[in-house]
Amino acid sequence: MKKIILFIIAIIIFTGCSISKIDLNKDTIIENIFKNNNNLVNTVSPGYKYYMPNGVVLVGRDEYNETLYSKGDFYYLYVDVVSYYNKTKLEYEENKEIYYSKKLDYKDKQGYIEISKLNDSYFIQIMYNYAKIEVYVKENNIEKALLDSGYILSSLKFNNILAEEKLGNTYDSKSEEKLNIFVPKREEGTFLDSLEDNEENTEEETEDNNENIEEEVDDDGKED
Repeated sequence: MKKIILFIIAIIIFTGCSISKIDLNKDTIIENIFKNNNNLVNTVSPGYKYYMPNGVVLVGRDEYNETLYSKGDFYYLYVDVVSYYNKTKLEYEENKEIYYSKKLDYKDKQGYIEISKLNDSYFIQIMYNYAKIEVYVKENNIEKALLDSGYILSSLKFNNILAEEKLGNTYDSKSEEKLNIFVPKREEGTFLDSLEDNEENTEEETEDNNENIEEEVDDDGKED
Protein backbone atom coordinates (compact mmCIF):
# COMPACT_ATOMS: atom_id res chain seq x y z
CA MET A 1 0.00 0.00 0.00
CA LYS A 2 2.84 2.36 0.90
CA LYS A 3 4.51 1.63 -2.43
CA ILE A 4 1.32 2.55 -4.29
CA ILE A 5 1.00 5.83 -2.38
CA LEU A 6 4.66 6.68 -3.02
CA PHE A 7 4.21 5.85 -6.71
CA ILE A 8 1.19 8.16 -6.99
CA ILE A 9 3.05 10.98 -5.22
CA ALA A 10 6.01 10.48 -7.56
CA ILE A 11 3.72 10.75 -10.61
CA ILE A 12 2.15 13.96 -9.29
CA ILE A 13 5.55 15.50 -8.58
CA PHE A 14 6.96 14.45 -11.95
CA THR A 15 3.88 15.72 -13.84
CA GLY A 16 3.94 18.99 -11.97
CA CYS A 17 7.60 19.53 -12.78
CA SER A 18 6.99 18.75 -16.46
CA ILE A 19 4.14 21.24 -16.71
CA SER A 20 6.17 23.92 -14.94
CA LYS A 21 9.08 23.29 -17.30
CA ILE A 22 6.83 23.64 -20.36
CA ASP A 23 5.36 26.91 -19.09
CA LEU A 24 8.82 28.15 -18.16
CA ASN A 25 10.08 27.49 -21.70
CA LYS A 26 7.21 29.49 -23.17
CA ASP A 27 7.57 32.33 -20.69
CA THR A 28 11.32 32.47 -21.24
CA ILE A 29 10.93 32.59 -25.03
CA ILE A 30 8.30 35.31 -24.77
CA GLU A 31 10.33 37.41 -22.33
CA ASN A 32 13.50 37.17 -24.41
CA ILE A 33 11.78 38.15 -27.66
CA PHE A 34 9.21 40.78 -26.71
CA LYS A 35 11.06 42.46 -23.83
CA ASN A 36 14.20 43.21 -25.84
CA ASN A 37 14.39 45.75 -28.62
CA ASN A 38 14.24 44.03 -32.00
CA ASN A 39 15.40 46.41 -34.71
CA LEU A 40 16.15 43.76 -37.31
CA VAL A 41 14.37 44.16 -40.66
CA ASN A 42 14.72 42.08 -43.84
CA THR A 43 11.20 42.09 -45.30
CA VAL A 44 9.25 45.07 -46.66
CA SER A 45 5.49 44.80 -47.22
CA PRO A 46 2.84 47.39 -48.20
CA GLY A 47 2.54 49.76 -45.23
CA TYR A 48 4.93 47.92 -42.90
CA LYS A 49 8.21 46.01 -42.58
CA TYR A 50 9.53 43.28 -40.29
CA TYR A 51 12.19 40.65 -39.67
CA MET A 52 11.50 37.23 -41.20
CA PRO A 53 13.46 34.47 -39.37
CA ASN A 54 15.61 31.97 -41.25
CA GLY A 55 13.57 29.08 -42.62
CA VAL A 56 10.39 31.14 -42.95
CA VAL A 57 9.30 32.06 -46.48
CA LEU A 58 6.55 34.23 -47.90
CA VAL A 59 4.12 32.21 -50.04
CA GLY A 60 1.17 34.57 -50.44
CA ARG A 61 0.03 38.16 -49.97
CA ASP A 62 -3.34 39.92 -50.09
CA GLU A 63 -3.33 43.61 -49.13
CA TYR A 64 -1.96 43.66 -45.56
CA ASN A 65 -2.36 39.91 -45.11
CA GLU A 66 0.45 37.43 -45.71
CA THR A 67 0.79 33.66 -45.71
CA LEU A 68 4.14 32.34 -44.49
CA TYR A 69 5.54 28.81 -44.49
CA SER A 70 8.08 27.08 -42.27
CA LYS A 71 8.88 23.35 -42.07
CA GLY A 72 5.42 22.05 -42.86
CA ASP A 73 3.45 24.76 -41.05
CA PHE A 74 1.56 27.69 -42.59
CA TYR A 75 1.53 30.95 -40.65
CA TYR A 76 -1.19 33.46 -41.43
CA LEU A 77 -0.24 37.08 -40.72
CA TYR A 78 -2.84 39.84 -40.54
CA VAL A 79 -1.76 43.45 -39.96
CA ASP A 80 -4.49 45.79 -38.70
CA VAL A 81 -3.45 49.16 -40.12
CA VAL A 82 -6.81 50.72 -39.22
CA SER A 83 -6.43 49.95 -35.51
CA TYR A 84 -2.82 51.13 -35.61
CA TYR A 85 -3.84 54.41 -37.20
CA ASN A 86 -6.63 54.91 -34.64
CA LYS A 87 -4.42 53.68 -31.74
CA THR A 88 -7.08 51.22 -30.60
CA LYS A 89 -6.54 49.92 -27.05
CA LEU A 90 -6.51 46.22 -26.20
CA GLU A 91 -8.66 44.74 -23.45
CA TYR A 92 -7.73 41.13 -22.76
CA GLU A 93 -8.25 38.72 -19.89
CA GLU A 94 -6.13 35.58 -19.65
CA ASN A 95 -8.08 32.37 -20.21
CA LYS A 96 -7.27 29.73 -17.59
CA GLU A 97 -9.37 27.07 -19.33
CA ILE A 98 -7.11 26.58 -22.34
CA TYR A 99 -3.63 25.10 -22.77
CA TYR A 100 -1.83 28.45 -22.53
CA SER A 101 -2.90 32.08 -22.27
CA LYS A 102 -0.81 35.17 -21.62
CA LYS A 103 -1.27 38.91 -21.94
CA LEU A 104 1.62 40.81 -23.55
CA ASP A 105 2.56 44.31 -22.47
CA TYR A 106 6.03 45.51 -23.41
CA LYS A 107 7.30 49.00 -24.24
CA ASP A 108 3.81 50.51 -24.75
CA LYS A 109 2.88 47.65 -27.09
CA GLN A 110 0.16 45.20 -26.11
CA GLY A 111 -1.14 41.85 -27.22
CA TYR A 112 -1.83 38.28 -26.15
CA ILE A 113 -0.88 34.68 -26.78
CA GLU A 114 -3.40 31.85 -26.76
CA ILE A 115 -2.67 28.18 -27.42
CA SER A 116 -5.59 25.75 -27.66
CA LYS A 117 -5.35 22.00 -28.08
CA LEU A 118 -7.46 20.74 -30.99
CA ASN A 119 -7.33 16.97 -31.45
CA ASP A 120 -3.65 16.19 -32.08
CA SER A 121 -2.70 19.77 -33.03
CA TYR A 122 -2.31 23.09 -31.25
CA PHE A 123 -3.91 26.30 -32.48
CA ILE A 124 -1.64 29.25 -31.70
CA GLN A 125 -2.87 32.85 -31.81
CA ILE A 126 -0.40 35.64 -31.18
CA MET A 127 -1.56 39.24 -31.39
CA TYR A 128 0.94 42.06 -30.77
CA ASN A 129 1.49 45.60 -31.96
CA TYR A 130 -1.65 45.69 -34.15
CA ALA A 131 -0.77 42.48 -35.96
CA LYS A 132 -1.72 38.84 -35.49
CA ILE A 133 -0.36 35.44 -36.47
CA GLU A 134 -2.35 32.21 -36.42
CA VAL A 135 -0.88 28.76 -36.98
CA TYR A 136 -1.70 25.09 -36.37
CA VAL A 137 1.29 23.03 -35.19
CA LYS A 138 2.16 19.73 -33.58
CA GLU A 139 3.30 19.84 -29.96
CA ASN A 140 6.99 19.58 -30.84
CA ASN A 141 6.71 22.70 -33.03
CA ILE A 142 5.11 24.98 -30.42
CA GLU A 143 8.36 26.61 -29.30
CA LYS A 144 9.52 27.18 -32.90
CA ALA A 145 6.17 28.76 -33.77
CA LEU A 146 6.47 31.07 -30.75
CA LEU A 147 10.00 32.04 -31.79
CA ASP A 148 9.16 32.66 -35.46
CA SER A 149 5.94 34.54 -34.70
CA GLY A 150 7.55 36.50 -31.89
CA TYR A 151 10.40 37.76 -34.07
CA ILE A 152 7.99 38.81 -36.81
CA LEU A 153 5.51 40.63 -34.57
CA SER A 154 8.05 42.26 -32.24
CA SER A 155 10.07 43.63 -35.18
CA LEU A 156 7.08 44.88 -37.18
CA LYS A 157 7.21 48.60 -37.92
CA PHE A 158 4.58 50.66 -39.74
CA ASN A 159 5.15 53.13 -42.55
CA ASN A 160 2.90 55.96 -41.41
CA ILE A 161 2.76 57.72 -44.78
CA LEU A 162 1.91 54.61 -46.80
CA ALA A 163 -0.55 53.42 -44.15
CA GLU A 164 -2.40 56.72 -44.22
CA GLU A 165 -2.48 56.82 -48.01
CA LYS A 166 -3.78 53.27 -48.35
CA LEU A 167 -6.38 53.79 -45.63
CA GLY A 168 -8.07 56.42 -47.75
CA ASN A 169 -8.58 53.84 -50.51
CA THR A 170 -9.16 50.59 -48.67
CA TYR A 171 -10.88 51.40 -45.38
CA ASP A 172 -14.03 49.33 -44.94
CA SER A 173 -15.75 49.63 -41.53
CA LYS A 174 -17.89 46.55 -42.21
CA SER A 175 -14.84 44.39 -42.92
CA GLU A 176 -13.01 45.86 -39.92
CA GLU A 177 -15.86 44.86 -37.62
CA LYS A 178 -15.68 41.21 -38.74
CA LEU A 179 -11.88 40.95 -38.73
CA ASN A 180 -11.23 41.92 -35.12
CA ILE A 181 -7.76 40.73 -34.15
CA PHE A 182 -8.24 42.12 -30.63
CA VAL A 183 -10.65 39.29 -29.82
CA PRO A 184 -9.13 35.76 -29.81
CA LYS A 185 -10.97 33.06 -31.71
CA ARG A 186 -12.32 30.53 -29.22
CA GLU A 187 -13.45 27.96 -31.77
CA GLU A 188 -11.84 25.73 -34.34
CA GLY A 189 -10.79 27.55 -37.48
CA THR A 190 -8.31 30.18 -38.56
CA PHE A 191 -8.36 33.87 -39.24
CA LEU A 192 -7.99 32.96 -42.89
CA ASP A 193 -11.33 31.14 -42.66
CA SER A 194 -12.91 34.36 -41.44
CA LEU A 195 -11.48 36.26 -44.38
CA GLU A 196 -12.78 33.66 -46.84
CA ASP A 197 -16.23 33.70 -45.20
CA ASN A 198 -16.25 37.47 -45.42
CA GLU A 199 -15.38 37.38 -49.12
CA GLU A 200 -18.14 34.82 -49.77
CA ASN A 201 -20.69 36.95 -47.92
CA THR A 202 -19.59 40.01 -49.90
CA GLU A 203 -20.00 38.13 -53.19
CA GLU A 204 -23.47 36.91 -52.16
CA GLU A 205 -24.54 40.42 -51.18
CA THR A 206 -23.25 41.76 -54.50
CA GLU A 207 -25.21 39.12 -56.45
CA ASP A 208 -28.37 39.91 -54.45
CA ASN A 209 -27.95 43.62 -55.12
CA ASN A 210 -27.49 42.98 -58.84
CA GLU A 211 -30.65 40.84 -58.92
CA ASN A 212 -32.62 43.57 -57.14
CA ILE A 213 -31.40 46.16 -59.64
CA GLU A 214 -32.38 43.94 -62.58
CA GLU A 215 -35.84 43.41 -61.08
CA GLU A 216 -36.30 47.15 -60.63
CA VAL A 217 -35.28 47.74 -64.24
CA ASP A 218 -37.74 45.11 -65.46
CA ASP A 219 -40.54 46.60 -63.36
CA ASP A 220 -39.82 50.06 -64.75
CA GLY A 221 -39.92 48.68 -68.27
CA LYS A 222 -43.32 47.07 -67.69
CA GLU A 223 -44.80 50.29 -66.32
CA ASP A 224 -43.69 52.16 -69.39
